[in-house]
Amino acid sequence: MKHERLSSDGVARCLASAPGFPHADPYPDGFFTTAPTAAAVLVPLFVDRDEWRLLYIRRAAHDRDRHGGEVAFPGGKLE
Repeated sequence: MKHERLSSDGVARCLASAPGFPHADPYPDGFFTTAPTAAAVLVPLFVDRDEWRLLYIRRAAHDRDRHGGEVAFPGGKLE
């Protein structure tokens, strides 16, 4: 199988062989001024013509949206 590393077994083997890294918060105390917001993002991968592809979206451009027109992954705030 050409994409064996992205099979369920391949992913499990990669995770099992990865070195353990302790979680470290990269932001200094006081960096954020508000509490974090729960969110979720989907990173969709698919095979097209025997090659892995990554699906993303371009956000609609609106005058008052500071992220309008940007490339993004589907997802966002939990509702």
